[in-house]
Amino acid sequence: TGQVASIERGLNRLDVKHRRILDLFYIRREYGYLQRLCNEFNESEREVYRDKDDALRQYTISRYGVIDI
Repeated sequence: TGQVASIERGLNRLDVKHRRILDLFYIRREYGYLQRLCNEFNESEREVYRDKDDALRQYTISRYGVIDI
């Protein structure tokens, strides 16, 4: 459908790390996902959460554009 294609386009504009983080946080969350990301990227939980916020921000901008609040 059109929505799925739009989501995929937004995800494809992210780098591999950000795409992986969003995948495990929101799409395919599994037990131990946070520890897996910490180990995979050699980062603390705080850094992974910061990267998640950045990835979500970049995804939102790529999908919807910049919106002033």
